[in-house]
Amino acid sequence: MADRIAQYFIPCVICLAVITWITWVVIGYFNIDFILKLHHNHDHLMKFHNVTANHNSNRNNADYEMIYKTAFECAIAVLVIACPCALGIATPTAVMVGSGIGAVNGILIKGGEPLEILQSVKTIVFDKTGTITEGSPKITKIRCAPSSDADLIDLFVLLEAAERNCGHPIAKAIKSFAQKVLPLDRSAICENFYDCPGLGVRCMISNVSAASTEALTADLLGVSKRRFVEEVEITNAPCLPMPQKSDAVSDTYEVIIGNRQWLVQNGVYVSSEVDDLMTTEERNGHITVLCAASKVIRCLVCISDSVKKDAALAIYTINRMGINTVLLTGDNVNTATAVAKKVGMQVTYAEVLPNYKKLKIEQIRKFGKVAMIGDGVNDSPALAAADVGIAIGAGSDLAIRAADIVLLKAHSSLLKNNLIDVVVALELSRKTMQKIKMNLMCASIYNLLAIPIAAGVFQPIGISIQPWFAGMLMALSSVTVVTSSLMLKFFRKPTEKSLTTPEYFDYLARLSYSERPVSVVSGSAEINPKLSETSYNDLEYPSYKRRPLLTATFFRSKLNGYSKDAVSSEKLLPDL
Repeated sequence: MADRIAQYFIPCVICLAVITWITWVVIGYFNIDFILKLHHNHDHLMKFHNVTANHNSNRNNADYEMIYKTAFECAIAVLVIACPCALGIATPTAVMVGSGIGAVNGILIKGGEPLEILQSVKTIVFDKTGTITEGSPKITKIRCAPSSDADLIDLFVLLEAAERNCGHPIAKAIKSFAQKVLPLDRSAICENFYDCPGLGVRCMISNVSAASTEALTADLLGVSKRRFVEEVEITNAPCLPMPQKSDAVSDTYEVIIGNRQWLVQNGVYVSSEVDDLMTTEERNGHITVLCAASKVIRCLVCISDSVKKDAALAIYTINRMGINTVLLTGDNVNTATAVAKKVGMQVTYAEVLPNYKKLKIEQIRKFGKVAMIGDGVNDSPALAAADVGIAIGAGSDLAIRAADIVLLKAHSSLLKNNLIDVVVALELSRKTMQKIKMNLMCASIYNLLAIPIAAGVFQPIGISIQPWFAGMLMALSSVTVVTSSLMLKFFRKPTEKSLTTPEYFDYLARLSYSERPVSVVSGSAEINPKLSETSYNDLEYPSYKRRPLLTATFFRSKLNGYSKDAVSSEKLLPDL
């Protein structure tokens, strides 16, 4: 904005200087006594006029010189005092200081535009895995068909070989577990591997018998039917069919691993019993993955990714700022709903394929500015499509490159990311914009007052400015703007301790024991170009009423000797 003002301000000042010069020349030609009366106390002007008049036979020559000298002094004073430095540096200095403060606090801001836009966003969209959650999924349970140890080892060999070439966090968790259970020098062979983002993988696995025989001799799994291997509970699922023994001649399996939709697309029958079993686990917040071999479901893998400890506090604070929060994930509806309820989000987009995330952001942008927070490669198009893209520092290089702001936090040489930094970035953006507006207001007031004085408008009442004094005022205005911007150095960032108020604990208690509805929309149903603005707003943006910080809960806590140490947010939040 300051650049646009300066673009028009300089030509306007030049025009004002010309107009000032012409005005004083015209006034002098028609009323020289008026100019002489204004300067009767200015000794240097009157001496110049008297000397010139004594050495010239024609007194008009001295009058003309007095007229032009007065006109030039006023015009030059206008040019000097209206230097656009104050307006020109009002925004850059504040942005520079704000970006520096962000860097000191572990927030990398790429330029001034993201810092200026962030304070005006209406909605912040969060990715789930790696953003709301820790991003380190672990297998917690495997539900498989009643089988012998040999069949179970075959299953782990298939899982390891199929997920070996996939880079998804869930695939890495499955592969890591299988490799711990089966420390083999020789594994099965994976061919015709196909990875469908957001759905699952499909491949052909051969040499299974040789790999499983080697693992069987190690006696890794024991003989019990309910067992724990690497802290993973392995139980039988009666609803799954008994595995068929592989053909000794053809030791090759078509392995399909993924969600319901992916297995159905590949011709695998998912019974209602299996679907109910998956739904039960998903409502507990688990990610469920099915594994099928030769068109038959062999097991159900339950994966858990713990929610970050400060996620609920960050979402609560952002909502209090009057900003809507939305969860955007490719996980199923039940898992996404469980996570959204735990952190207090009102709107959830579930089962969104990676190539639809960008379209989702573009839809939301129709109703206000949007910030997107993510960490994965699949989030990069959405980060680029948002008004402000915010990447987690521990995320992929592509996401960091596509984002406008990167959250970095170092503790004990280990990179950890704190969602409270999102609140810090929002508050820093608001403070910076307040400082920019203050600088522009001060610079504008200075020019509005100084230019008329420099032009000589107030000379009839004895107020005038010489060019040398106008230059001093111009420099002083620039120093004032720089000093005002440097006041941002006193910015105090919000901390987890300062944001953890008695009201927040009251909010956590209500969040844990109340059945607050969450608006959940499936990704496939969401991409609808004919969706009306009214229905979209009613669904996506439920009204949020900002609550006051000091409530009756706060005063009751003071009277009852409330202690924050007596209540833990981890205890109030239910485990997923």
